Order: sequence, then structure tokens, then C-alpha cells
Amino acid sequence: MNYIDDLKKVVEINSYTKNKEGVDTVGKIFDSWFTELGFVLQEHPREHIGNHRHYTSPHIANKPKLLLLGHIDTVFPPG
Repeated sequence: MNYIDDLKKVVEINSYTKNKEGVDTVGKIFDSWFTELGFVLQEHPREHIGNHRHYTSPHIANKPKLLLLGHIDTVFPPG
């Protein structure tokens, strides 16, 4: 994984909220990153906007829990 190249690839994708294809493309990149780290993906299909994603990691007893919350779309149209 080359973080700079990966970040550049994601930033260059048109992921405007109403561009379902672009948002889903970014989501697939995130899927590969998180599954490579051992997370399990649950994808929640959406008709007009990018699919929602939910990643979980295996439960490890006596270890801290972590919640990451975010979005992968951009709120401004291209241009």
C-alpha cells in the first residue's frame, strides 16, 4: 500500500454526492483497504446515491474498541 498514491487516486475521483458511480468507486477503494486490514464489509445498496458501507473488525477480548465515522462523498459539484 502506497498511501500517497492511494490518496491521490481517491482525490481525483469525482465523488460528488449525486454521482453514485463516483462515490461507489471510492467506496470500492476503501473496501480494499479495510478488508486488507481484516475488517468485514457490509454494503447497504442505495438507488440514487453511493452505497453505504459498514466495516467491522473481529472482537478481541480486553482490548479497546474504536468507532470511525465519516463519509466518502464530496458535497460540492465538480467544477
